[in-house]
Amino acid sequence: MSEMTAEELVLEITALENKIKPVQERIDFLKDELRARVQPGDEVEAGEYVLTVGATRRFNAKKAKALLSEDEFALVSEPVAVGARVKAMFPEVYEEMQDEGKHRLTIKPREDEEDD
Repeated sequence: MSEMTAEELVLEITALENKIKPVQERIDFLKDELRARVQPGDEVEAGEYVLTVGATRRFNAKKAKALLSEDEFALVSEPVAVGARVKAMFPEVYEEMQDEGKHRLTIKPREDEEDD
């Protein structure tokens, strides 16, 4: 474990995030530009690198429901508990149904106190 204080860790995290953000924005912009120039199936050589372009397809349940009969759709569907409904109907035991994950860390600039 590091000997840094929580405050020092926050400052280092924010310093790194401030460096990453513009780089990631540039990467996203360049990827959008690249996607406009290539199509799935394309292969592009660039120096020591080769870009292979593949299609990204995700299942869309709404399209399935529109294309299949009710009976067919029922065959491929399964009921799933919906957290919001459980919370509304059984609030007294809802917390027991949750798993603990990693702590959410939100780091924002401190708001300066305004003089009145």
